[in-house]
Amino acid sequence: MPEVVEDSGGGFIYNNEGELVNAVYKLAQNHNLRDELGDNGYQAFLKFWNEDAHFKKYFELIETVRANRERKIKLVMD
Repeated sequence: MPEVVEDSGGGFIYNNEGELVNAVYKLAQNHNLRDELGDNGYQAFLKFWNEDAHFKKYFELIETVRANRERKIKLVMD
C-alpha cells in the first residue's frame, strides 16, 4: 500500500515488475538501506499503528464527536 510506505518511509513504491526487481536489487546490494528502511518502518509502527496509537486516535475521535454534538445542541438551544 503506497500510503503506508509514504507514511513510514520504510519501503519502495513500484508500479511494474521492472521497478519491483530494481527495488529488490537495491535492497540486496545495500545493507545500510535495508537497515534504514527497516528502522523507518518500525518507528512508523510505534508512532502510527501500535495499540497505544490506535487508542489515542479512537479517544480523540470520541472527543471530537462529543464536542461537535455539544456545539449542535447549544445552537439549537440558543
